[in-house]
Amino acid sequence: MDPYSQFSSAGRELEAYLNVIYNRYRMFDLRSEWMIRGVLKPRFVRMRGRLADYLKSFRGRYSFETVGDETYLTISASVTGERRQNYRLHLALFLFTILTTLFVGSLREGGDPFVAAADLSLGVPFSAAIMLILLVHELGHYFAARYHGMDVTLPYFIPLPPPFIFGTGGALIKMRSPMFSRRMLLDVGAAGPIAGFVVSVPVLIIGLMSSQWSPVPSQYFVPGKSLLFSWLAERIVGPAPPGAFLQMSSVAFAGWIGFFVTAMNMLPIGQLDGGHIAYALFGRRHTRIAYAFFVLLLGLGYFWPGWFVWALMILLLIRVKHPPIIDEDIPLDPRRKLIGAVTLIILLLTFMPLPILA
Repeated sequence: MDPYSQFSSAGRELEAYLNVIYNRYRMFDLRSEWMIRGVLKPRFVRMRGRLADYLKSFRGRYSFETVGDETYLTISASVTGERRQNYRLHLALFLFTILTTLFVGSLREGGDPFVAAADLSLGVPFSAAIMLILLVHELGHYFAARYHGMDVTLPYFIPLPPPFIFGTGGALIKMRSPMFSRRMLLDVGAAGPIAGFVVSVPVLIIGLMSSQWSPVPSQYFVPGKSLLFSWLAERIVGPAPPGAFLQMSSVAFAGWIGFFVTAMNMLPIGQLDGGHIAYALFGRRHTRIAYAFFVLLLGLGYFWPGWFVWALMILLLIRVKHPPIIDEDIPLDPRRKLIGAVTLIILLLTFMPLPILA
């Protein structure tokens, strides 16, 4: 089969000039798509704008990447043709998740939406806060992936109706194109957690302003505390009296979930966000880091069984090792190394060894 049969006429014409425009290039058969990636010759680097205009007629994806004094051009196309977004499914899951989070928020505020539909309005603060955090997190991934010319879906939200106390299992996007460089891996992996964290912090601060200490624990569970959560709670709500429990408002609870989800995804294991970032920073040495954290996760499971569940999901669905990428040798620039350090700080600030105390 001709590997360029799925390309548009512009793409097929470009094939004939590969040796003209590239200093060196490689072609890949990635099962679901074909890809050409190479280093442009200097005169075509100077013509980058015109080349980009030319590629706009290409029925596929393309991206430029500057590494030192070299500029890479990557072009790719799906073997099965352009894959469309299932807008109806995305919208249905989004609306259903709004509904389930409204139910959970209403129940937290003392309403009974199963009896009185009007009580759903009580759940608006929680639903709006948690949906904002999840949406911004996933859009961070989405726009970073689109910046690199990747084929990626819109977010799939996961509704969880009561008795699940979060109202949602989070959200995810599906990457339908490979991440072929460590720079791309870090950009896409870090964009979601950083965006979600930036939103979670003000949400938590606003929520803590209407929270208070109580001698009676929450009717749901006693939440654990991360370093940043403890620091913010002490300064906004005040020092905890002896034996007191923090009664979080619904908005504060959404911020707490934001911290919890961020930390879980930032673990440097497999294809979690933290796994992408760690692989981008350390390359194949990531494997040792991943297994070390996986063992740590199992150890923490003796203190909170939820970590056992998360470890099992990682083992079955995500895997501990990160798959290799195409361009292992392209290094991270200083800016991306700094971003990697920022994500490590976020993990330290949001991680809760015991997310649920009782």
